[in-house]
Amino acid sequence: MIPLAFGESNVKSRIKNVLNYKKPVFWVVFTAVALVIIVSIALIANPLDGAGFLNTHGKGFSVAFFNPFDRVGSLTTAEEFLKYKTDYVGDAPKVGNIIQLLDFPKKVNYDHFELHTDSTPYAVTVHLNTDTQTRNYYTGALHQAPFMKNAIIMFSLIGNVDYINFNLTDGKNDYFLQYTKDEADATMGKDVREFSQGKHEFARFLKTGEDMAENFIKDYYKKHPISPVDKITELYKRRTSVVDPHKADELEQITNFAWEVINRDIAYYEENPEVKIIDSKITKLELLESFDTLAEMPIDVYALEYRLLPEDLSKVVLAGGMDVDEDGWLKETCSMGSPLLVISRNNSKVRLIGTLWTGGVVEEGGLEVSVRALLERNQ
Repeated sequence: MIPLAFGESNVKSRIKNVLNYKKPVFWVVFTAVALVIIVSIALIANPLDGAGFLNTHGKGFSVAFFNPFDRVGSLTTAEEFLKYKTDYVGDAPKVGNIIQLLDFPKKVNYDHFELHTDSTPYAVTVHLNTDTQTRNYYTGALHQAPFMKNAIIMFSLIGNVDYINFNLTDGKNDYFLQYTKDEADATMGKDVREFSQGKHEFARFLKTGEDMAENFIKDYYKKHPISPVDKITELYKRRTSVVDPHKADELEQITNFAWEVINRDIAYYEENPEVKIIDSKITKLELLESFDTLAEMPIDVYALEYRLLPEDLSKVVLAGGMDVDEDGWLKETCSMGSPLLVISRNNSKVRLIGTLWTGGVVEEGGLEVSVRALLERNQ
């Protein structure tokens, strides 16, 4: 019978092994002890309670947390979310913890949040940092399911919030997405706050949330067959609206002016019967400069950038100054540069005075000179 303490049947070899045993050198012992201490500290700081696990793959140690929509961790994640359920949007600590638990897409990083609680409608704005390409990608309606999913989660956990906003910025330009409580209820087929009444139901809700959001977006456009241009226009109007109704109305008017320019460009391309533009998007609509003394009312100049997707790029004749991005979308540029919208503003009413081009502005000696000349031509 083999002795349990040794596990070898040959007594002579066992004795020889004992006699030949050498005490490990100091550095081996030191390294082993240090490793044990490091692991112990990591485990104390991040106990394996289901919220996270120690990832020791590779050369170093790192703590990796469960994705909120991972099937294995969904029940534990549901419990984590429900810890911060609140009846009031003004409960900043709980709202902040809910946002920290959300799963944002790759290359989209949470920065900070704002609470809008001075008057109804109440809102939360989540500020997110990303790069330009990623921000542009999420201007597309069919790509926005991750944000709708996160908005639905927040609506289910925050009792009296009316709007959830996500502001994506690349450090230069922002893209604003807004969701309402009614949208969340319509997406899920009932009041989403009912999902947070128990951890098991909330766990199931977390598993299906993104699929429901994505299907809702697809079904919406199946039931509302509109042209690609109108589809993106509608999306931009809805998603760039803000809580202040006056600002929302003003922005909607300015956005409409931008689409007038874009639609003229689409019509120009489609004068060639072989060319068909199948999609379009605004990538930048930014206030460039305001002039308060050139007219009786303030004059704003907006820089406009956009993309047009042709069905077959090879059919498009690219004249001087025209350009294509890396994904095959036509840019707004031409031989005259990029368009600038010149708009007059009177309280909440805005009017498009005309369009300038960056190339012409340079030739005329500057933006103010060009705006002044445009105003004189329109008198």
